[in-house]
Amino acid sequence: IENMERCIGGDICREYKLLLQKLGTPVKRTDIGVNCSSFFEAWKDPHGNKVDWENVQSDSSEFLVRLLNYLDAYYGAFNVRKVSALFGGELMISHTCNHCNIAAEPRGTKFITLEIPVQGYDCLEQSLDSFFADSVGEPAYCMYCKQNKPFTEKTLLDHVNDIIIFDLKRVVYCADEQRCHKIRSEYDFPIDTPLDLWKYNTKKGIPTYDTLFGDSMRFTLKGIIFHEGPSLTSGHYS
Repeated sequence: IENMERCIGGDICREYKLLLQKLGTPVKRTDIGVNCSSFFEAWKDPHGNKVDWENVQSDSSEFLVRLLNYLDAYYGAFNVRKVSALFGGELMISHTCNHCNIAAEPRGTKFITLEIPVQGYDCLEQSLDSFFADSVGEPAYCMYCKQNKPFTEKTLLDHVNDIIIFDLKRVVYCADEQRCHKIRSEYDFPIDTPLDLWKYNTKKGIPTYDTLFGDSMRFTLKGIIFHEGPSLTSGHYS
């Protein structure tokens, strides 16, 4: 399967480069658009069969992860830095017992895209504050208290790579109606000023790190993928 993924990754990489060249070519008035069929035909499943795109449900984040996996498999054969290493970063999650106030060993979780809550918030900064806010979890076993106790979960950024993608959770499940709703309220992004993620970093407040790395976690908005459609299972991206 590894060799198959590497071969498929090579085909996808070649077609992807051609697709980017087409997108970068000035469009004539007579052109209808860019034909992407050869790019999608290069995709295969792990057994080498063509992907039936008409019956495959995939949102933008899922598609990106699949693309990066194939590109990593291809470039890995040449000892080239993984393409996925350009995206995302790593979260550091820790749990502190509310009874003895002792924190367990934090664990790192790598991510390519970061799913951010939207419901009840007007802008990206509010969503991020909510995402990184401390939360109290259900009672769990504490190895120090030797019994089940409530705990506080803290999530912080350990590091981020060159590109960070926020996946806005605009589709939420309503238990009363037993169906999903799409949030359509207005939502603001920082356009004129950089987004500062340093305040969510594990090393914030340490003077040496603040000086050396504080500016390295400021990001500028490069693009937005907008989903048009009534639900998670229908519509298109623009």
